[in-house]
Amino acid sequence: MLTNCYCTLTELGRALGLDKQRQNQEKEKLETAITHASRYIDFMTKRFFYKKSLTAELIDVYQPSDNGIRMYDTDMLFPVPIISVTSLIENGTALTVNIDYWVYNALIQKKYAFSNERKAISFTGDIGYITTPAHINAFCIQLAEIFSKIGTRIISDEGGFSNSLSAYIPVWLRDSIRAEAVNHV
Repeated sequence: MLTNCYCTLTELGRALGLDKQRQNQEKEKLETAITHASRYIDFMTKRFFYKKSLTAELIDVYQPSDNGIRMYDTDMLFPVPIISVTSLIENGTALTVNIDYWVYNALIQKKYAFSNERKAISFTGDIGYITTPAHINAFCIQLAEIFSKIGTRIISDEGGFSNSLSAYIPVWLRDSIRAEAVNHV
């Protein structure tokens, strides 16, 4: 089953020229390739492109900017878009949207500066992407095509991506994916 992946089994099957029957026969292998391709994109860009729900997440890392904060995923390097805010609590006080704070262009803004105390802000809501950006979808299909052909050599013995992957991934594709680390959000 595909979870938080950037392309579908049908899209990969179409790219590989597989009919439905063959696609179903190779379903496990193709889903593994899609999952690895999606996580490789996360790894290379240091961000994710799916929707993630957070509940009472204590915000420790944020960028104070124009009396606002940008959300950062704890495992990723770059800020992520804010899809929705269910609740925002600062130093134990619940803040009200459109009165105490506003969400604008992936930034939570407030009339006065947010507390700079560590873990003083609690966030509940959704961050990331509702749908996969088209170019990320295309990268995923291209990588999954490659990964479906090279099979188990994708993952190293230590559980990370194999160093030998660079021999299989065209430089232009790897560089295009890396460029997403600075070109998005």
